Amino acid sequence: MISVCLPPYSYIVKRGNEQIGNLTIEEEFVDDLRKLKADEMSDRLHSDDPLTRVRPAADMRCLIAVLNQLIKPTQWRKEIRMLRVQDSLEQFYQDSDDMGEARRQAENFLARRLRRMFRDLSGDEKSEIEERGAQMLDSIEEQVLTERQAKADELTAQNAASSGPGGPSDDADLSEEEVKKGAMIGRVEMRVAGQMRRVPRKMMLDPDDDQQYCLAQRNPDTGDLEPVLRRGAKRLVERGSDGLWKTVGG
Repeated sequence: MISVCLPPYSYIVKRGNEQIGNLTIEEEFVDDLRKLKADEMSDRLHSDDPLTRVRPAADMRCLIAVLNQLIKPTQWRKEIRMLRVQDSLEQFYQDSDDMGEARRQAENFLARRLRRMFRDLSGDEKSEIEERGAQMLDSIEEQVLTERQAKADELTAQNAASSGPGGPSDDADLSEEEVKKGAMIGRVEMRVAGQMRRVPRKMMLDPDDDQQYCLAQRNPDTGDLEPVLRRGAKRLVERGSDGLWKTVGG
C-alpha cells in the first residue's frame, strides 16, 4: 500500500525518494506497521502534534527508498545479497565438524543453488557472487579454525586448573619431547574474517620435509600433534625477514 501510494499513505509519498541521503527507519515504526490498522495509522499521519505526524511519514519515505534499492539492480542490493550468501556459507561450517564436507556443501551451494535464492539473478551477477563466495571460503575456514582452537585451548586450560598441581598439562603447552622434535608456539600472521591478524598457533616440522614448518593441532583421540590440513594439503608457514611467521600462500 505504501509503495503504490494507496490511502492513507498516498499524501506522504512524493517523487525523489531515491535522493534521500540518510536512510533511517525506527524499529518501533516497523512494529507499528505490523500491528496498527489503516485508520490508526491514518490518525497518526493527520495528528495535530507535528512530531507524531512527521516521524512515521519520514520513516515511510525512507522505507520506500530502501525497498526501491532492493528491488532495482543496485550495488546496495548486490552487497545485501552477498551478506545473505556469506551467512549461508558460514552455516555449513557451523553445522559440521568436518571441514572438508562443509566446503563441499558450500561449493555445491555456490554452483547450484544461487538461482533458487535469487530468482532474478543475472549471469554476470551470478558469476561475481560465485567468485566472491569462493574467496570467502578460505577466510571462513581460517576463522572457524581459529575459533575452534581458542575454545579447545580455553577448555583444556580450565580442565588443567581444576585438576590442580600435578594435573594434565595445558594443551596450549608443548611437551619436552615435542619441543625437541622442533615443535613451537608462535604468532602467525593469517587472514581471519577478511583481515590479517597475528594468531597464536602451534607449529611443527613438516613430517615429509624437515626443512619447513606447518601449522599443527592436537589429535583429539591420540593427543599427538598433527599437521593442520586445508583441502587435504598441509598449512605451511615460514618466517619472514622481519621475524614474523606467515602462512605460505595467504
